[in-house]
Amino acid sequence: MRKDKWRKFLKQKQFMFAAGLMVVAAAGMTGIYVSEQTNRNEQYEQKAEPDGEKYVTEEETEVEPAEDVSNILLPEVSEPQTEQVMPSVETDVETESVEEEAEAAVPTGTTTAELNFSESSELLWPLQGNVIMNYSMDQTVYYATLDSYRYNPAVIIAGEVNDKVTCAADGIITDISTNEETGCTVTMDLGNGYSAVYGQLKEVPFHAGAYVEAGDVLGYVSEPTKYYSVEGSNLYFALRHGEETIDPITFFE
Repeated sequence: MRKDKWRKFLKQKQFMFAAGLMVVAAAGMTGIYVSEQTNRNEQYEQKAEPDGEKYVTEEETEVEPAEDVSNILLPEVSEPQTEQVMPSVETDVETESVEEEAEAAVPTGTTTAELNFSESSELLWPLQGNVIMNYSMDQTVYYATLDSYRYNPAVIIAGEVNDKVTCAADGIITDISTNEETGCTVTMDLGNGYSAVYGQLKEVPFHAGAYVEAGDVLGYVSEPTKYYSVEGSNLYFALRHGEETIDPITFFE
């Protein structure tokens, strides 16, 4: 019995001794770990504080207010020069085209102010042919095609289809249009309120705004409209002063 008790006592002592060794070993290891960690921190701080400057952590860092730059004058920037850029090629071409058309319409030195038709001026015959219907605003004349009597504000000159029609006086074309009675009709400004009207034309080689001199070919006699089918192909020629029609026969040379 005493031997068994003794054995148990020795086992307890051995267990306590082993436990003590484990505690001492753990404490030693902890000390070593703490010591190494301390050394590492010191080395890290030494690296982070060169030349004796203190290392500042993110928590200790304070953001300094931005420097006020409102009173700093910025260098002056010259204005862009885009406004002084020369016009594009397309604009130049369009301008030149308009100028060329204007020059074609009115030759150099000739303007509407120089058109000086008056009651003493003379007209060239625009077509060589017989007058088949005289100007008549005082009394009516007979229209064979219409089989009726009407006033006639123009002279009707007989001609063959494709006969040349020439300009009776210098003038500027103000209108080229087509209507049922006189077909293709050209109206020209002669100056001082006078105008000439040419009807029953075709193949007019000019445009509105063109300047045409006396004797220039203005067009050609066309087939007659339904208003003159019996009378045959002809030139309708009227002379006006303002809104009033005038007998052109008195102005022909």
